[in-house]
Amino acid sequence: VKRFFCLRTFNYLRIPMRYLWYKALLRMAAFVSVASAIRMDRIDVQELSGAAEDGLINLSSARFETTLSCGRMATCATCLVSSSAYGGFGCQWCADNGGYCRSPWDVTAFGRSTNCSTDAGQCSRSEEPQILAGMAPQTWFLNTSEVKVSMGGYDRSHQDGHVDPRAPGIHTFTLGNKVKFLQSGKDVFLQFLKDLQEAREGDRFLGALWGFGPEYLPLSLWEGPSKNETVTIKDAVSGAIARGVKARFLLYRNLVEMKRKGKEAVSRDFQRSIADAARRSPSESGQQSLAVVDGRAPGVLGSIHQKFWFTQAGNTLKAAVGGIDIMDRRWDTVDHRLGGKLAALDLECSKFTPFPEQVCGWLDRQVHIEGPAAADIGNSFVQRWNSQVPMDLEGSLALQLGAHWTNKETTDVDDNPPAEPAVTTQESKDGLENPTGAAIQILRTYPCGYHILSSGPLQKEQFAPNGEVSYLKAIVKAIGLSTRFIYIEDQFAMYVAEVFEALAKTLERGLQQLVVVYNLNSPVSTAGCTESQRDLLQPLIDAYPDKVHVFVRRDETYIHAKMVLVDDIWVSIGSANFGRRSFTSDAEIGVAIVDGETAISADSVSVAKFAWDVRVRAWGEVSGIAVEEIRRSEVAEAIAMMERPTSKLRRIIEMPKLAPLDPRGTTTCELSDTDGRCPGGA
Repeated sequence: VKRFFCLRTFNYLRIPMRYLWYKALLRMAAFVSVASAIRMDRIDVQELSGAAEDGLINLSSARFETTLSCGRMATCATCLVSSSAYGGFGCQWCADNGGYCRSPWDVTAFGRSTNCSTDAGQCSRSEEPQILAGMAPQTWFLNTSEVKVSMGGYDRSHQDGHVDPRAPGIHTFTLGNKVKFLQSGKDVFLQFLKDLQEAREGDRFLGALWGFGPEYLPLSLWEGPSKNETVTIKDAVSGAIARGVKARFLLYRNLVEMKRKGKEAVSRDFQRSIADAARRSPSESGQQSLAVVDGRAPGVLGSIHQKFWFTQAGNTLKAAVGGIDIMDRRWDTVDHRLGGKLAALDLECSKFTPFPEQVCGWLDRQVHIEGPAAADIGNSFVQRWNSQVPMDLEGSLALQLGAHWTNKETTDVDDNPPAEPAVTTQESKDGLENPTGAAIQILRTYPCGYHILSSGPLQKEQFAPNGEVSYLKAIVKAIGLSTRFIYIEDQFAMYVAEVFEALAKTLERGLQQLVVVYNLNSPVSTAGCTESQRDLLQPLIDAYPDKVHVFVRRDETYIHAKMVLVDDIWVSIGSANFGRRSFTSDAEIGVAIVDGETAISADSVSVAKFAWDVRVRAWGEVSGIAVEEIRRSEVAEAIAMMERPTSKLRRIIEMPKLAPLDPRGTTTCELSDTDGRCPGGA
């Protein structure tokens, strides 16, 4: 009898054990296939570029999480449209203890609550009081205490002598800035060229970019001395150095991107050009020009994702920050006339996208700043430049493999450069009055600590020893203050718990509209992050179908933007995608802007002029609807126009999802979209 029952038990267990072994093998196969695809260049060039840029496969500090469980639903409405991650049973909303969501099979909750049901009638508009933010920037921005919390207790505005005497402080926010929306790659390339051309002897130009070059890439076809010449990156930078401008660059080292078009060689070629121009410069200032290849990223495929430059021309401080690198394939116009087709089909686009297999169709955002906020961006460069963390680990296995994979220069490790002095400006104090111009807050991400690109000991940045998550905190705060609408343009739109909770609760409080534009197919889809995108948006779509509008482009124009706009008042533009990596681990930088100049919108409400103009122009661009028609329309009317069959946008009602046995959601995606915060950190 004992033998009979033991055999029966074993046979019952054999099926689930076989399933688990099968699933484990599938996971391993998926991981190997994606890694091999990257190694063998089998991934589309566009996807490889994005995958490299956003570090999709990082094995360090991984969090293993399945699709959304009932317990992660933040509101009654999102709870009751969701199902348990295991078994697919509908979630229940429990009204006691402030309200929470649970699975009907949550054995830990048995006996704890009897006031739980799936009746949607119990869901009502939140009674949580809505803060009326108005137009005051100090209401929208993180305050000094909140910034300090985002840095694990360190005050970034008073770091001189506190962390490192060479680490200048960054203001909580500044007032009286001039801002200019750079809507396309063409706008960015021309502004980069203009800022370089306006710099003179004794001025400095500082640039930190994820991707840069090749140096023969044009910045403009029409801005030469005779207005009909091609001006390349090398021409512009070398010319500035010859005039006595000190030009310094931090160029991010990315082992995967090196394989594509030999990017390490591209960086080294530019580095040699800078060194040659510095030797030839008659000015002592120009002779201090230098480019450094920076490998101080979190993990082998982590990313230094920042894209910005700073110019100090006399007493004028200028900077630009956003999602666009000065590199191949980033150039495009607002009409996106090729829409993701081969660049060779267009004479102008083919000049800026020089490799035959590349396509033209890149939608991205940048903002140009003049004023005290530019000093904060400049000092963000100074902090990285003066960091004592080594540029990489010389002789490491990762670099040796990289050299075998790409070229021998991959093993080269730059010395830490001579110090760069801090950018000084007239002190900007937080105040109740907003002068003419824009208020700007710098948003950043730095990890708690990290192993540099090629491993080695754990490193901590002197200016952010506990990391920084002000980028995430600022977006969550702005979402919580919204009442009319939220507009998100994002490359990936992946799940982040704090962002999801903020969106769900704001909708429950009565937010009128949420509009999201993202990529249906992107590198994160290849890496299996489809479920993460679905986790962020599908519960919101299901719970609020009349309020939540998720769009993708009908053509192949690639959405690379990282922009959030709230109530035509607060807007953020920068380098961080929606995902744990960008908000907690990879080095990111952006700005939040509240314009002091106001206007009355078509909705007959007072708005910040800059945010309103950005929203109108962006909606016209993504949808193909005339900008003035958008400007004359109320928000709800403009959204309805974007849903027309003639629009360049297509609305998504059902987010894509992985097949039931597809293991990629718990391998390549969740191993890569890591959380870089300190244990128990903010």
